[in-house]
Amino acid sequence: MQLSLLRWKELFPHLNERTITVEDFYQIADNHQVTIFELRIKKRGIAVTDLTDNSKYVCLKKGLNRLHYLETLAHEIAHIVCGNCEFEANAFRLIAIIPESCLCSYDWLDENPTKYAFSLWQERLRVKFLHRI
Repeated sequence: MQLSLLRWKELFPHLNERTITVEDFYQIADNHQVTIFELRIKKRGIAVTDLTDNSKYVCLKKGLNRLHYLETLAHEIAHIVCGNCEFEANAFRLIAIIPESCLCSYDWLDENPTKYAFSLWQERLRVKFLHRI
């Protein structure tokens, strides 16, 4: 996990210091030649690599709210850029949207007052406690 964190810090210098924005993810996508689409699909998102020409795509469900969009984009970008490990993609998405600096207060939860945001917050606290990141 620590090795992945170092790799992620290369991609996102402000990782775990501030919330990564959609614009940050679009910049990473551009740097890694990843095309992002919004489509009418059942899943919230999917990462795809075309084996014929090695093109990389992230498909996101059309109409996601801001938090779901950011979380799904983070998860799928992690798959494309850092590999297919589901655990690492999940950890990355949490660290990207809830950096360690946000765990000291409830400001992030005040900005995202939903049950889903609270479940993400709890999951992020587990990552912090178990993996110290």
